[in-house]
Amino acid sequence: MARSDDYWIDGTDEIIKGYWVWASTGKPISFTNWVHNEPNNVHGNEDCLEIGNWNKVGTWNDASCSVEDNFICEMEYPASGSIIGK
Repeated sequence: MARSDDYWIDGTDEIIKGYWVWASTGKPISFTNWVHNEPNNVHGNEDCLEIGNWNKVGTWNDASCSVEDNFICEMEYPASGSIIGK
């Protein structure tokens, strides 16, 4: 079950530790909003980026990719190939 206030948001440093990129594009993350003392790579396996409500709403944390969090997805609007309301 997902932790209610945390969401995965596509960032990762799985390829190069400490070098955060957007997983979907491979582009470097140019803006950051880490919570104090993050990212900290606890136990050497925190490679995914989550956004949540730690000290302030919208702050970031690095977490193990196996943690079950909510997620935010991106899609075209309107979704290609479908008509909303039909």
